[in-house]
Amino acid sequence: MKILSWNCQGLRNPRAVHALWKIVVAQGPTIVFLSETRSEGLSFLWKKESNVAIRSSSLHHIDVEVGGIGEPEHWRIMGFYGYPAAEDRHKSWGLLRL
Repeated sequence: MKILSWNCQGLRNPRAVHALWKIVVAQGPTIVFLSETRSEGLSFLWKKESNVAIRSSSLHHIDVEVGGIGEPEHWRIMGFYGYPAAEDRHKSWGLLRL
């Protein structure tokens, strides 16, 4: 299983979209996590045949379970983009404790 995590820094730039497309076509990841897609947004994408369930999400994280209970490859992955302001770091750490 291949996973791609990429900080897009905004997908408004056509070159950024093209670069992402080229990486996805060349590498064929099963799961793709994108941060800073538009206005600090997050995106989690996966292939249809993947057994993926979203456990929780917010503007700053997406917590995903991969594989069904009892399957040999049962695990979790969290796509995370913390609060940018220093005074809000405690909120970021709170998300990671989920």
